[in-house]
Amino acid sequence: MASEKLPQMLVRGISLISLREYVQSRLKRVEAQHLFERLPAVDTEVILSAQKWQWYPFSMQRNLREEIANHFNPRNPLEAVYEAGLFAAECETSTFLKAMLGFFSVEIVLKNSNKIWTKYYRMGKLAGTFVREGLGVVELKGFPSDPIFCPMVTSWLVVAAEALKLPDAKVSETACIHRGDSSCSWDIVWNP
Repeated sequence: MASEKLPQMLVRGISLISLREYVQSRLKRVEAQHLFERLPAVDTEVILSAQKWQWYPFSMQRNLREEIANHFNPRNPLEAVYEAGLFAAECETSTFLKAMLGFFSVEIVLKNSNKIWTKYYRMGKLAGTFVREGLGVVELKGFPSDPIFCPMVTSWLVVAAEALKLPDAKVSETACIHRGDSSCSWDIVWNP
């Protein structure tokens, strides 16, 4: 009987690089090195030499986020990851991507959110829905992430809302698989 190979959760190298740069921008060189050394040895090696467009095991990003949370804000790991995520999203959205986001309508960007997702993650589906002017919904399905992953998506949505120039945009997580929901979901609300 042949064993069935399960799909592996993967993350693009740019995500590891941007989180690495977050750590390096916030800590002195020696402190940053100590943080990286607390990771599994293979993770440290990969994170310090990651290539932008290569794919890596998602567990490496998870381990790095956990270490960031433990170091910067152990009392509120979600906030720590959100702060790191904002930095990462700013790094990862190049001037070109920001210009593109500013050029397209919210409806088109939401409709194509999974195309952006698949540039960064392998597994799962990110579906965006334009509900009406002033409200968009984003749902992540089939991505069995860890409990402190969702702030990464929240931070990305905040940066995207800024690039789309949505007035007074607010992003809120409305469902989470770690609270018993079937998927993770966010509302993006702005002044029409």
